[in-house]
Amino acid sequence: MSMLLRRVSVGPIKLVALAALMAGALFAMGLAGSPAAHADQPPGPQSIIVGGGGQPTITTNKFFYTAGEWAQICYHVPGPGYVQITDQQGYSVKTLVAGYDNGAGDCFWGTVTPPFGQECLRIVYWFPYGGSSSNQTCFQVFPSYPFPY
Repeated sequence: MSMLLRRVSVGPIKLVALAALMAGALFAMGLAGSPAAHADQPPGPQSIIVGGGGQPTITTNKFFYTAGEWAQICYHVPGPGYVQITDQQGYSVKTLVAGYDNGAGDCFWGTVTPPFGQECLRIVYWFPYGGSSSNQTCFQVFPSYPFPY
């Protein structure tokens, strides 16, 4: 019985020392402490973007089109924010979509036009708290020749 008491009397001292060591480590890592310890963070609600990764995506329903054909363009964004989609054919750049997206993305249809060759669609997404991310997809445009039957 004296052996058991000896273990119990030594145990709390080790436990207090371990707790003090852990509290010091947590404070040093910034996981504990007063709000003044986190003064570099802005006050108010914080945003965490979940899922979808950090990049927007843009896709078309095909990789090759003939002039005059309809193309379906779909885009997805990592969360609510401003987007811009541009269409580049050679040296010509046109804005197709520019505005706020609620985070759901969208699909729309457009007619493929000359010039022939490579055409690229580029999406730029601006995060609500600063910074941006972009992505692009390209496809080939061919002339629409009449084929004999």
